[in-house]
Amino acid sequence: MKRLFILALNLIFAITGCSSIQSDITDEKSKVYLAASTEQTTETKAPYLATDPKDAPLTVLIFASTDNTSYPDKNLDGTQTGGTIAKHVVAEFQNSEQQLINGIYYNQNNQTQTAYFTSVYPDTGWSMNSEGQVVTRGFNGKTDLMYAPATKGQYGNKLKPELIFKHLLTYLKIELSAENEGAISAWGAIESMTINCRNTLNLDITTGQASYPGTQSECEFYNKLDDSHFVSSNKPYTLTVEAKEAAYILCAPVDAFVKDQYDQSKRIPEYTITLSTTYRKNIVLDIDLKTAEGELDAAYFNKNTAGYMFTIGLKFKMGNNIAISTSITDWTTGGIGTGEVEL
Repeated sequence: MKRLFILALNLIFAITGCSSIQSDITDEKSKVYLAASTEQTTETKAPYLATDPKDAPLTVLIFASTDNTSYPDKNLDGTQTGGTIAKHVVAEFQNSEQQLINGIYYNQNNQTQTAYFTSVYPDTGWSMNSEGQVVTRGFNGKTDLMYAPATKGQYGNKLKPELIFKHLLTYLKIELSAENEGAISAWGAIESMTINCRNTLNLDITTGQASYPGTQSECEFYNKLDDSHFVSSNKPYTLTVEAKEAAYILCAPVDAFVKDQYDQSKRIPEYTITLSTTYRKNIVLDIDLKTAEGELDAAYFNKNTAGYMFTIGLKFKMGNNIAISTSITDWTTGGIGTGEVEL
């Protein structure tokens, strides 16, 4: 299915005498054409948006530069000292087909000059350092963050640039169930559930290096149906014997540790979930990410978790016990996940 994506960005002009961009440029070879896709796909996929249709427009922020060492807000026509360029533009993408990016033009005075383009999603909420290299943004657990590494083009469209977006966060799905009706009665309803995480991203758009500074805090999960907070004391979740996908969070990735599956003292969890139910309070669960369901026969995940989706299963049992399972799943097309990552 073809999807239409609109990249809407505010035009910012650095007016410095005669160096401002002219809107009536007619040289066809100076026009910039870009394509876009999500990594490992041939189509540009919408990010995770539970409340919007998966075909909703994708709005991103595009930067451009002549050297990919910095992206300050300077003019695009090459007359600015140093020839550095950076613009925010409006464009439409359909699949990975090239589209005209209105407002960006290659340097007509230096037709062999290469231009570099990079992009982030979403289009708002970012700040940039004075060097034009690092952008910063907070996130709330239900907003996907994506980055397209620099691609390059040239006057006359000799090069065919394409923005390939990568997911910068980790998508965790929570499946909940109870062993039997007795376990449901023993535990009661879930009244709170949080996960330890950070909620700020620093991204060097010249290298793609991402970091997530600050101290960890307890972040809430969200309801997969309407993006509201998953549970509260006024809106508890009632367990069922049948396993149901109940909650999700888009959180900061971590470097998964190599673990010794036989020596518990050497196992360091990637995440920690804290929950309370009607009759049990402040239960702390260590989450060790695995590549498939199972115990000792399942391989532990040992890479950075950015761009991966994990399903975490919590089964509430009799005797104050919760069985935990984890597995990798595709960042699927359609339904809740609306991008694809090949795992």
